[in-house]
Amino acid sequence: MAARALFTAILSDQFTRLMSGDQFFYLNETFTAEEQGLLNQGNTLGKVIATNTTATNLQDDVFRFLSQQDGKGKGYYANKNGQAELTGSQTGTTLTAELKSGLLAALTNPNDPTHLVLVDASGNYLPTSFLDSYASVKGFLQNQGGIANMLSIQLLVTEINVLRGKVDANSSIFVPAVTVPGTTTTLSSTLQNSLMTNGVSNPSGIANVQDVLNAVIAQLRGGSSDSTFEEALKGVLDGINNNEKIFILA
Repeated sequence: MAARALFTAILSDQFTRLMSGDQFFYLNETFTAEEQGLLNQGNTLGKVIATNTTATNLQDDVFRFLSQQDGKGKGYYANKNGQAELTGSQTGTTLTAELKSGLLAALTNPNDPTHLVLVDASGNYLPTSFLDSYASVKGFLQNQGGIANMLSIQLLVTEINVLRGKVDANSSIFVPAVTVPGTTTTLSSTLQNSLMTNGVSNPSGIANVQDVLNAVIAQLRGGSSDSTFEEALKGVLDGINNNEKIFILA
């Protein structure tokens, strides 16, 4: 016990001397009234900048530069402009051969090549023939069922955005910046933790777009219900498709 007490005393004395002898140690600094006033304006650099500049669109984490791509939402692909992109004409009735081929490659269920991984409002997998008709695609985008169906809708839209060159599947996003659809709040810590626990995002909240797509497909194929994880995935895809400022500039 005596040896432990002596060793503790030596360490305490050493670190006290290091602290006291360092003129740049923060407790040894003396701030002017102006400097102290600046420090009192916020506990993050973002808050300090916002207080002292006219910036109105500053992101919370100023050490990450986030950007947008050109994602389009499900409503866009259900209107005339979106119809023209998918079919080649505002009155087109079938998807372009290139787009249909790309969607089949991305979304065909490997367990059943006659069906896609997409789930309809009744919880059934859509047949591959679903992609034969623009009317079917439009109806699918306009009608929502349970969480698996809503996740399927966002997956289809994201895959279309990727194939149309509006979203780069090799890029990464910052998950904590994703806004919950219909609100002004970002994904809750519960949803963010679900993404990290399932290996979609890393501890810094960064996720690769293709990894997100792969996770959605695996979840839909597995048929197991994890509403928290599915809600988190849906929120991320919704953010991508609605062109939120969540992409990390490479």
